[in-house]
Amino acid sequence: MSAAESGRDSGQGTGTPAPAQDDPAALVEDINQTRAELGDTVEALVAKVDVKARAKQRAAEVSAQAKGKLRATKQDLAGRVSQLTGTAAGTAERARQAATANSKTVLGAGASGGQTAQRGAQRVAGTISRYRAPLAAAAAAAAGAVLTGWPSAGAGADLLT
Repeated sequence: MSAAESGRDSGQGTGTPAPAQDDPAALVEDINQTRAELGDTVEALVAKVDVKARAKQRAAEVSAQAKGKLRATKQDLAGRVSQLTGTAAGTAERARQAATANSKTVLGAGASGGQTAQRGAQRVAGTISRYRAPLAAAAAAAAGAVLTGWPSAGAGADLLT
């Protein structure tokens, strides 16, 4: 196929005018430009076909997302533990106050002291029973924090980096 048949002499295909057939420097420049364009095209195709590199890139993205979710979950759990600890402290204080009030009643009750002590014990048991779930959750969170070493710079700290 001649240059006229391929469209090279009219500049079709590259968007630039074709070099004159007589000028060897212009032909060499055109060849070099075509090689560079072809090299860029081949590199783009190789990047699309390189499954291993694309998988590594996707794994890095997923890892970053997981670390972000872990960080957010840890912060949420810390807030919940704080809230549950406050609830447990309030429950313990109410139980202490109830026990103190009941012991004063028992000491001053005389003959009916046994019944008053039973009622006081039942009230304390009812209070503890009513707040059993928050107390259990706070205890579980505290045990988990102790076992994992969190929030110290121990076992879980390397997950955030």
